[in-house]
Parts: sequence; structure tokens; C-alpha cells
Amino acid sequence: MVTVAGDIAGRRRVSVAAVALVVLSLLLSATGVQSGKASGLVCIGTMGNFTANTAIGFCTSAVYIAAKPGANGDVAYVNANSATLLSGLTSFCSRKQAYPYVDLYVGVRAAGTDTNVATMLSDATVRVSFITKLIQFVKTYTGCSGIYIDLIGLTAAQSANYGLFMDKLLTDATAATVKVASALPWNAVKSVDIYYNPTLPKLAFNLLLTYEQTYTTIPTTVRPIAQLFTMDAPLDQIDQTIFSNLFRWVIKGLNPKVIILGLPMYSQKYTVSGATGFGALGSTAPVADTYCNLLPLLQELLRLHQELLPLRQELLRLHLELLPLRQELLPLRQELLPLLQELLPLHQELLPLLQERLPLLQELLPLRQELLPLHQELLPLHLELLPLLQERLPLHQELLPQPQPQQRLQRLCEQLCHTAICIDEQRVCLARIADYGTATAFGFCNQAVYLALRLNTNAAITYVNTAMTSAAVEAGIRTYAGYKTTYPQVDFYLGVDSLPGSYETWITNARATAISAITAQLRTYPTVAGVYIDIVNVPANRGYNNVFRWVLSGIPTLKLALGLPMYGLRFTAASATALGATSTVVNPDTYCNALIFGVTNTAGAAQAGEGFAYSSSAMMVYNTFNSVIDKLNFASATNLFGVGLYSMDQAGSTNAELLRYVTSVLAPVPPAGVVYPAAEPATCQVPITFPVPPTTTTTPTTTTPTTTTPTTTTPTTTTPTTTTPTTTTPTTTTPTTTTPTTTTPTTTTPTTTTPTTTTYDYDNDRSEYGNLVSQYCSGIQNVTAFVVLGGTCGTAS
Repeated sequence: MVTVAGDIAGRRRVSVAAVALVVLSLLLSATGVQSGKASGLVCIGTMGNFTANTAIGFCTSAVYIAAKPGANGDVAYVNANSATLLSGLTSFCSRKQAYPYVDLYVGVRAAGTDTNVATMLSDATVRVSFITKLIQFVKTYTGCSGIYIDLIGLTAAQSANYGLFMDKLLTDATAATVKVASALPWNAVKSVDIYYNPTLPKLAFNLLLTYEQTYTTIPTTVRPIAQLFTMDAPLDQIDQTIFSNLFRWVIKGLNPKVIILGLPMYSQKYTVSGATGFGALGSTAPVADTYCNLLPLLQELLRLHQELLPLRQELLRLHLELLPLRQELLPLRQELLPLLQELLPLHQELLPLLQERLPLLQELLPLRQELLPLHQELLPLHLELLPLLQERLPLHQELLPQPQPQQRLQRLCEQLCHTAICIDEQRVCLARIADYGTATAFGFCNQAVYLALRLNTNAAITYVNTAMTSAAVEAGIRTYAGYKTTYPQVDFYLGVDSLPGSYETWITNARATAISAITAQLRTYPTVAGVYIDIVNVPANRGYNNVFRWVLSGIPTLKLALGLPMYGLRFTAASATALGATSTVVNPDTYCNALIFGVTNTAGAAQAGEGFAYSSSAMMVYNTFNSVIDKLNFASATNLFGVGLYSMDQAGSTNAELLRYVTSVLAPVPPAGVVYPAAEPATCQVPITFPVPPTTTTTPTTTTPTTTTPTTTTPTTTTPTTTTPTTTTPTTTTPTTTTPTTTTPTTTTPTTTTPTTTTYDYDNDRSEYGNLVSQYCSGIQNVTAFVVLGGTCGTAS
């Protein structure tokens, strides 16, 4: 089909041959959420004859760019040769007969500076007339059933009228059974506030034009057409990447399910000499070329790749043989670390001396040139010694820091890794100090964290629960660590936190002491896989308020777990029926009590991934099964590491209902050799149906709460003064019930603690915290470290 080239030529006036453009969607179907694969394919075409075109059959939607606003609200055409254009449109729409599953759209494309476009947007009467005539125009072409809007270069002054235009178009088109889609400029920094309006999330799709060229200010530099992530300078501007611009649209309010990611299917040919990579300087600006002309080069690269495959396999074999040696060298590296730290001041003292020697080295340069013939004579001897040097090379490499290019490659691999080749979304279970008995719920987790230890001002280990004796806490840790025997597939972590007023001293002056204390604790429990660090309320000079701001700051999505509350909040609120109502008292409650409240009272419609239920005097907010699915879909669609559930001691009954349901969605089939814990008797008035034997079924079973006739329940609460609960979650008791008809859960009011206000050096504290994590991770190679992001809402840890 015609055209990336035609599409690009229309925007840049570049004359290139015709070629097809295919763009891949972020749209996830019901099965797509489980697999992490995109399922939509949108194809763009311009003027041409499509009578014998078969490429449309690969698309789920296709667009023929044909129309633009004319004078007085009329429909004009993008090409003066209207007869050929309309004949091509007829042939395009007729392909619906051959490919009935493809949605065919008539494209509207024009610049915001066009007089007719400006008038259409600003004049309500002309706007309504154009919409009416456009819908009639589309309906006259049998087979086409959609309108695609691509208005280029709109200004801030046109933003509001563009929103009115899209709203009216969608309303009238829907009434006429015509679908609507739109194009989004790739440069979100400049365009997102102009183009975004509440109508866009309701459209069939929004095509992000990430197939257009970036870095146009350096026209002769060899560069990617549209790069995913930043590269080495001068290609290191994050606002020029697909990665950054996509997430800016998401942050603005677009659901990833309605965004189409544009991919260039053409090539750029540069005139260069001796260039072997991006960043080289060409003699002229590039010339757009067809994708077909690139294929011979790709075939040659494939041949070279196949030739190098045996060498890669041989390198892998050598790597595996050297692995035991690396493990033997690990203690030596740890012993050398203090020595390197002692040598650092000496290096700093030697720096002036090296600078003084620089003129001498420059004087010696002629002598070195005279010695060059002697070096050439010695070359055969060097070649004879080369095998010996190669044998010693792995040892030398192990004693040196990891080179920066390898670190960048590793990070890029992590960022490019997608769900299709990675493991299932992970479930991280956070457990406060408690007696978990047989603790079958841990069998649903990939990682589990026991929140027990705390670092005080002196970097000494204390306990989160100060009322417990050290013997009692350590006995609890031993019991928790012993679950590894029952659930070997779960990685068990030991949680260590530090509070404001404590960490400011040791994080600056006693980091090594803190690391040694943590390491000593871990070595006491061999079955514990790693440490989970939570430095509470580390000061920050700006807040990150959602997942994507962490991503834009450089953390790969595969390193982020989305925290889910596994408890309820009970509000004392008379006659409240929706979120946002005024309450007098709020108390945390167990998830089991939340489930019982939801069954015995009126359930509200989930909003923004939050569920709730209400009675005449109270409201319970919690993650219902119907509401939490939005958060799980979000975690899957954005390819997060998984979800973390807080906290196991609030999880409900021994069935851990929410954790069980999350597992049924994210990982319905257990790993090989693993059997999920069987359902136990239901005690929270919610039937337990997962897993259904056998547990290796490939069809996830959704746990559906049984709706019963609600009985009005008046919860008994202790009436306090109006209190805003702090981030410290109070200890609550999980009641054991047996299918009651009327349940009156009792809640207590949490004690409010007012922290002492202290002035911090924000930038220095953040830097020192980073040093702590870096030293810990580099000093203990066989232990994994977790770090908490955003200890409280609106801050960055």
C-alpha cells in the first residue's frame, strides 16, 4: 500500500518512492494483558489505486488520507487531482469486501495555519457545517466507516476550539455509526497541552506520530529516525525519545489502551566517509529511501550474525568455565575494597605531581617516536606471549570495575525486555511482625518481605516493634525464614527501615557500620535471600506523584513494583454514598472486615481503581476484586516488575483473598513443580474458588463475591477528635468469623505521632542515601537488595 514515504513527503515535501507504513498498537486485548503483546495494527495510505492491494489484509485498521476543511464548512481534498484521489478512495473502501475484519477510515489532514482550518475551528456555525458534510461524505463510500483527524501544528489559541470540534465530531459520528480516531504529534513537550482534551480517550485510537524524524536541528549527523531511549551525545536528549514522549501523553490522561505507537517503515540514506555508527558527521542532509532498498544490507548483517554465532557460543562456554574462578575471587575483592578506599587520598595527593609531569611527557614524545622501530621489532615476541596474556585477562577484568559501556548495555537490555520474554508479573508480599502459623498464603508470592528490623541513630540493629523482646523478634524471623523449606520458589527478604531523626546521623558518618550490621543479620538466616531497605521520608526537593515520573527519571519499568493496599479504611460518614464525602473518623481495618462489610452493605461503583461499600453511617474503602483489576491491567500494560501487597497480617483470613485473586489474574498457572495452596474454609463471607484442581489449568478462575441481601450494620467506633492518620499503620487484629448474618467489627483509633521538624540538606542527604545503596549492592554480591521508592505519598526516597 502507499506510503510512509508518501506520508512523509506530504509533511516534508521529500520526493521518495511509495512504501507501506505499519504502526504497532499498545492496545491490549483480554488475552493481550496476560501475554503482554500488542494486538492492533494500523496502516496509513495516500492517493493511489488499491484495487489489487493485499497488504491491507495484515492491518486491523487502515486510513486513506483524502480530505481537508474547505471554505464555508465544505469538504475539500488534499490533492488538486480530485478525480484520481476519489477514484483511489473508492478502490480503498472496496477492500472491505475482501477483508471484512479491517476498519477503514477516511483521513482528514491539514495545517492549523490553513485559513479554512482556522475558520472552521473558531466559527461554531462553520464547524458544525463541516462536521455534518464530512460525515455525509464518508457515508457515501461503502466499506469505509471511520474518520481519522490529523490537524498539524495547532497553537495554544486553537486548543479550546479543537476540543469543541473533537467533542462535536465524536457525538455526531457515533449517532451515524461512524468511528473517530486522531493523530498525536510526537513532540509531547510542545504539543500535549494543546492537543489533549477529554474526548481523545474515548476515540477508537490515537496514533502517536513517532515515525517522524527527530534531531532535525543536526541535519547532517547520522542519527536514528525515531529512537526509543537516549544514546551517547549528541543523541542524548530525553525529550527526543519515544520513551519520554509516550509517557507524557499517558501522564496527561490518555489510557495506553487507546494509544498507537508509530513505527517508521522507510530508511534514511547519508553521504558519509568511514562512518560505522550513530553520531558520525555526513556531508549533506540525508535522503529518504524505501524500506526495500534497506533489505540487502539487513540480509548481509544476518549472514554476519550467523557466522558469529559459533563464536558467541564458544564465549558462553568459556564464561561458564570461568564462573567458579569468579566465585573464588569474590572474597579477595571484598578484602581489597578497604585498601582501595585507603589509597584514594594518596591518589588525590599524586594528582598535582602528575600534572607537573605533563610537560616532561610532551618533551619525551619525540623520543618515543624514535623508539617506534624497536617496538615493531619486538612485535613478534609480543605475539608469542599473547596466549599467556589472554589466559590472565579474565583475572585482571575481575579486579577492575565494570566498564561503563557494559553497564549501559545491561540497562538497555532491561528496558527493552518485554513480557513476552520475561517472567510473569511478580507478587511481592509485605509482612509485618506477626505469628503467621502455617502461612499457606506465602505460596502465592514470588518475593516476601518480613518488616522486622530498624537501624537507630548509631547504625545499630533494633526492632520495629519495641514492645517485643529481642528473643521474640528473632524467633519470629527464624519461623519466617523457615518457610523457605515449604515454599522454595519464593525469595524471602528481611525488611530494614530507619526513621527521620535516626538515619540523618549514620547515613552520613556510619554507613559502613550500618552495612556490616545488616550483613551480620542476613548471615544469621541462610535461607533469607536478601534485604529490603526502607529509609522513611528521605527529604527530596520535588515530589514524583506517579509511576511514570519514576520512569521518566530513568528507572526501568521492570524494576518497579506497584504497591497495593491489602487492608481497608473505615470512615464514619453519615449518608455517604460516593468517594469525596465528608467523614468524622477514619480507621484502618483488616481486609477480612472489609470483605464482610462489602457483602453485608451496599457496594459502590469502582472509581479509578478503588472500590468501596457504604451503609447509612459508615463507608469502607478497599481493593475490591472488580476495582483492583484496573490496577493489575495497568501494571501489565506498562510492563512493571509486578505488584507488592501490604500487609500479610492484614490480608484477611488464612485464604489471603486479595493475594489469591491477584495471583489468579497475573499468574493463573503455577511454575513447573509448584502447587498453589488449596482453598480453605471461607470465613470472610466470600467463596474461595481458586485454584480449581488441577492447579495447572491454563484458564484463570476469577473469584466472584457472592452478593447477599445486605443487613444494616452499625460499626462500633471509639469517638475521637477529628484526626488525620499518619503514615504509621497501626497494628490491628484479624477477627476469625463463621459466616455471620450481622457482623459488628470494632475498630480503634490510631495514635497520632507528630514528628519533630528538622532542617535537612536535601541534595546532600539524597546523595548520601544513594551512596549507601551503591556500597551495599557492590559489597555483597550474593545478596539481592530492594529499595523503597516514595516512602510516603508525594515524596521520593
